[in-house]
Amino acid sequence: MKTELRTAPHTIVEGAVVVEIWHDGQFIGQVVGADGPGVRVISKHPMLPQWHADQVTKMVEIKIVPAQGREVEFPPSR
Repeated sequence: MKTELRTAPHTIVEGAVVVEIWHDGQFIGQVVGADGPGVRVISKHPMLPQWHADQVTKMVEIKIVPAQGREVEFPPSR
């Protein structure tokens, strides 16, 4: 069982790129940029986000909000 991320051309926005999510050789979803700072994860199958285990969805938007003066080291040191 292996999950891979692959880049591909966006099918609607000319010149844009999406990140496809593949598992065991099957396409299961994609990651695209959100309208604000962040990303949108779109699934071919229902998702169960861990923070709302009782809600089934096919799209999750993750907003990334920079906190001034509270930058996190990336990648994290081990």
